[in-house]
This record gives sequence, structure tokens and C-alpha cells, in this order.
Amino acid sequence: MGYIREVKQYKKIMIQIRILHGEIIICRYCLLIYKVITLQLKKKQH
Repeated sequence: MGYIREVKQYKKIMIQIRILHGEIIICRYCLLIYKVITLQLKKKQH
């Protein structure tokens, strides 16, 4: 019984890590886009 409970807990943790990892990748991607856009705007202003 204890083993099955541990596996379920492990799966929950893995799903949370996967979601967190995905959010980190999205954040980095958004930062990259943000930098590109700000650079484009700065070029247009000059």
C-alpha cells in the first residue's frame, strides 16, 4: 500500500516540475521577445 502512495506522490511532483519547467521556458521566451521589441522601438525612435 505504501509503495503505491509513494508512486502517486512522485507522479504529482513530476507533473508539478514539468509545469514549472514549462513556465520557466515560456518566461525566457517572453523575455527574449520583449528584448527584441524594445530594441525595435528604440531603433524607430532614433
